[in-house]
Amino acid sequence: MSASHHSRNFFLEGPAGRLEAILWTPSAPARHQPQLAAVVCHPHPRFGGTMHNKVVYQAAKSLDSLGLPVLRFNFRGAGLSAGEHDRGVGERDDLRAALDFVAKQFRAWPVLLAGFSFGAWVALGVGCEDGRVSELIGLGVPVNSSDFSFLRS
Repeated sequence: MSASHHSRNFFLEGPAGRLEAILWTPSAPARHQPQLAAVVCHPHPRFGGTMHNKVVYQAAKSLDSLGLPVLRFNFRGAGLSAGEHDRGVGERDDLRAALDFVAKQFRAWPVLLAGFSFGAWVALGVGCEDGRVSELIGLGVPVNSSDFSFLRS
């Protein structure tokens, strides 16, 4: 992690109710701090996936080490987030709510979206459609069980 960052645990408003979130922001601006914010999405909640997953945590830690503000959040029905799992449909809306929060907090900086497994599928799908997103990272992408044809366009 960066030498020092602020950590904020809170709830952001999502379409199905409040979403549990953690935001890391650099304590001091880096010398050449990138004007980029990051959101990291977790694996499938039906199989124990939350924002505290070790891969999600390590991805957030790596982005934090670059001096980026990093938001992790639990999709609906995971952890302390309201709502019920919606097979990826509602989770896309949850991610859009997280993007709205990040855009407001960081002066509409471009956003890097990252995700692990189910979170990669959601992040890549939303990121390809949202002009606020300039970078995508998919980790453990579930290519054998999910449709990624949207990546062609």
